[in-house]
Amino acid sequence: MPLKINVLVAGLMLLILPITVFAEEGKQADIDKAKQGLEKLYQIREQGEVWAARQKTISRERYQQCYSAFGHKSFCQCLSGQLHWVLGFDSYINIITAPSAEIEAANDEERVLIDSVYKAREYCVDKHIQTK
Repeated sequence: MPLKINVLVAGLMLLILPITVFAEEGKQADIDKAKQGLEKLYQIREQGEVWAARQKTISRERYQQCYSAFGHKSFCQCLSGQLHWVLGFDSYINIITAPSAEIEAANDEERVLIDSVYKAREYCVDKHIQTK
């Protein structure tokens, strides 16, 4: 009789063991997926921090160049904050002083940036430059 029980127990173990192993592997797969997700989030956060630092650098340089050219602190602070972050001060000057034929020939993507420059300029002039 003990032999029959041992065989029965061994048979049950052979059935239960793979289920347990697969369950553990499933848990490990879930853990691995969670770790990969966290790693991706950390990478995204790190990239965001790099882009934020880059934007601050561009904004600071844009302000300094504007102030050197115009000498108007509040206008330059406004302009630096209002311009799209990819645009440097030289791009601002090039767009503002471009002949109308060049502006009209701009493609759709360029037109979006050009329009944003004119809106930023108008806003900052209205807000910070005294006109009589």
